[in-house]
Amino acid sequence: MTTNASNPSSVTRRGVLHTAAGTLAAGLVAGSASANTKTPVSPATGRADPHGRFAGRSVVITGGTSGIGKATAYAFAREGALVAFNGRREALGKRNEQEIQSFGGRALYVKSDVRDEQQVEAFLDAAIAAHGRLDIVDNNAGIWIGGRALHETNSRDFADVNATNIDGVYFTMKHAIGRMLRQNRPGGSIVNIASIVGYRGDPASIVYATSKGAVLQMTRNAATDYGPKNIRINSVSPGPTRTDMLRNAARTMGLESVDAMAGSITIGRLGEPEEVARAVMWLASDEASNVHGTDLPVGGGSLLK
Repeated sequence: MTTNASNPSSVTRRGVLHTAAGTLAAGLVAGSASANTKTPVSPATGRADPHGRFAGRSVVITGGTSGIGKATAYAFAREGALVAFNGRREALGKRNEQEIQSFGGRALYVKSDVRDEQQVEAFLDAAIAAHGRLDIVDNNAGIWIGGRALHETNSRDFADVNATNIDGVYFTMKHAIGRMLRQNRPGGSIVNIASIVGYRGDPASIVYATSKGAVLQMTRNAATDYGPKNIRINSVSPGPTRTDMLRNAARTMGLESVDAMAGSITIGRLGEPEEVARAVMWLASDEASNVHGTDLPVGGGSLLK
């Protein structure tokens, strides 16, 4: 995160963040008001279940080194999936790979950048080489640059966000779908991570919100093309979720804690990465076999305010 030196009132935040950008502004309004701090959801623990509901299925996750992506990789692995995930931070990726393997899960980390189409192809091919096929894709990788009104933004910010949040989803969907169609049993499930800010206008969030609106539209349009091909495509729109990036954003804005943002959420608390992961898993599972071209908001009722 850096501040804009030419405009000290503007704040730029970068990194993997699948929370509602507008919640930060709402958190400022809420100030230090006490939140309804219900018991947060704890990460899943215990050994991986080789006979779990995703046993033997090959799952690819982009941006799986931290936050929601990491929680999703761990959750799928505990349910018996063969997980492959990527990210640019190699040390984190290798550590996550080892941790998943330590509780009996099967995981492969591949250092790659979703902004580069060739690296995306290489990542998918590595996953298929390791696990035999491609069943489920979770497009999680994304960055957020916010804190500026439209006239304060610059073309570099716009290009940087779109390169990851739009191009990365496009490249991954394009090449994953192509490979799914060529398998001996064509088909699969894709879940894209959008955001509730893709639905609404939030202050100082135009770059990020625009990119997530594009993810929602890519999901809908791709669904019309590939439903007949046995490839289900859906999305999840997280609301404010307790991640390291959100903590950094809170500190940058001078808030005592991320819980100061909970006043903007109907249920009165932040979401947990594991809660978003469970939504992704449900959409990817056979339980959602008739759910297609749909977005599932997971934000504690954030869209109600």
